[in-house]
This record gives sequence, C-alpha cells and structure tokens, in this order.
Amino acid sequence: MRWSPLLLLPLLPMRVDAAQMALSPCALQALSSTVVLGEVARREVRWIPGGEGGIETVVDVWIAATWKGGSGSEWAEVMLPGGEIDGFGFVVEDVPTLRTGRWYVLFLLPAPQGGWSVVGGEQGAVPVRRGGDSSEDPALRRLLETLGSCNG
Repeated sequence: MRWSPLLLLPLLPMRVDAAQMALSPCALQALSSTVVLGEVARREVRWIPGGEGGIETVVDVWIAATWKGGSGSEWAEVMLPGGEIDGFGFVVEDVPTLRTGRWYVLFLLPAPQGGWSVVGGEQGAVPVRRGGDSSEDPALRRLLETLGSCNG
C-alpha cells in the first residue's frame, strides 16, 4: 500500500496568513463596540461546533473596567480562531494570544457565533501591567489619555 503525502497533512499544524493594516488607538476604539480592561481567567481550545470543522480558543476575561460600551457582565467570553487540540494545530496570523493571568485592554465586537471577537488582530489586545493600575503603568496611562482625546 502506498501512502500519499496528502494523507499526512492533517497531522501538521496549519497556518493561515493575513495582512493587517496598522490602526491607531482612536481607530480601534471607533471600530469597537466595547473597550475593556480585563484579566484572562481561563482559556479553552475546542473544535468549532457544527459540521464545518475548525478549531477555536475560547478565553474567559474578568472585566475590571469598561471605557466604551459594555458586555452587560463582569465577564466576557472572547472567541479567537485557531489553537491546538487533540494533536491538531491551526494557527491564524495576527490573532492575539491571550495568556491566563495576564491583563489586557481589549477592543471588542460581538462575535457572529456569540461572545466577543478582538478588533484589529494583535493590536486590539494591549497587554498592561497586573491590575491595570494606570498610576503604575505609564504605557496604560498614555493609552487612556489617547483614548480620552479621540473624537466619538
């Protein structure tokens, strides 16, 4: 019996590349329905429900502060395409890697399948110091000042 190299493809991690335009904090805010500060509490990689297949990472974020809009909850479920499960990997370029225990300013839109999606790829998930205290984090303070000066 001969093996086809194509049969081995599912065993290799897949990568999808996409070009992402650089966006300013004001542009990210304008494109977002909500902007929050939160801590990643949990990550779960799972097969996408339904018959279409695919892998997604579901990230539970505890919301400490909201600057625009709101999820109506202290928690946000952020849906990220890709991940690794059962020996299969699917990497999507410019999707943020939200790490458990880390804090981020997140620019979000409602995801079509429920939950939230990050606007602007990696640009839409700005890592900040633990606790998100702007008095101790000059980068966060500058970001908040910039967002406060945006029109709209």
